[in-house]
Amino acid sequence: MSNQEKTPNYHAGHRERLREKYDADRELTAFQEHEILEYLLSLVIPRKDTNVLAHEIIDKLGSLHNVFTSTPADLKEFKNMTTSAAYLLAAIYPAVRRSLRTTRTFTDAVEIGNYSHIAEYMQPKFIGRKTECISVLYLSYKYKVLFNEWIEGSYPERIRVDGEAIAKRALKEGAKYVIFAHNHPSQELTPSFEDITETSKIYGLLASVGVDLLDSLIFSDTAFMSFRSMGIIDKCDRDYYTTFLTSRSSLQSPKHYEASYFKSKIKEFVLNYNKLKNESQLEMEETTRHLSDEAKDDPRNK
Repeated sequence: MSNQEKTPNYHAGHRERLREKYDADRELTAFQEHEILEYLLSLVIPRKDTNVLAHEIIDKLGSLHNVFTSTPADLKEFKNMTTSAAYLLAAIYPAVRRSLRTTRTFTDAVEIGNYSHIAEYMQPKFIGRKTECISVLYLSYKYKVLFNEWIEGSYPERIRVDGEAIAKRALKEGAKYVIFAHNHPSQELTPSFEDITETSKIYGLLASVGVDLLDSLIFSDTAFMSFRSMGIIDKCDRDYYTTFLTSRSSLQSPKHYEASYFKSKIKEFVLNYNKLKNESQLEMEETTRHLSDEAKDDPRNK
């Protein structure tokens, strides 16, 4: 026997075995996470052992979820990772979100009839997000979606909520109801103190223009939590009418004058806001002119 025996290639035919395994298990239920990644890499990285690369990536990033939420630049840091493979992996979650939205036969005129419909309509956009994002549904009085607003955040644990902008958009769209939703990339569905206070603010701003906040939802990748089911929306309702309506001496039902009274108030607010904004702009222009005149008179500039 020759002293230069060849080292056996234990990975010979491994790609074919992966494909056969996939053919027998299209849901990948029997695959480990590194095997799923290895299979995907084997499709776009030819003539290289993707088993070692898959193990290295999972060991460093911790999970397949973290792989799919990485950027192409992050993935290309791994040795033997190709540009094509990095872009493919980074595009998987966006492609899934897009396909779920377009294949559920939803249109802009979709009717929201129950919480199952809400989850099916709203959740796909949140899958795989690494930062907090906001989705706002503006509904007609027949619960038809008039507009679906999407706001992408920059941080994993917070996002700025502009309740006044939501109220103004509701008026613009002619909405009767609003459903507010955001995600927790941590996958923890328990609302924070900020979540509850922001929901209360949004409820009050919408109520002031005759729009009802049907619910505020928190989404993870696989589930969601309803503020209404926890009684938080009902508490917002009680707090709002206690604060804004019981001080009025009229014995009319709050619902009787809610829309007309508070629509006039929001118009008054907008007028005051625009007035203050214009005054601020004039002051800024006057200050700029003053500084410019001083600069011209300064002998050091001559």
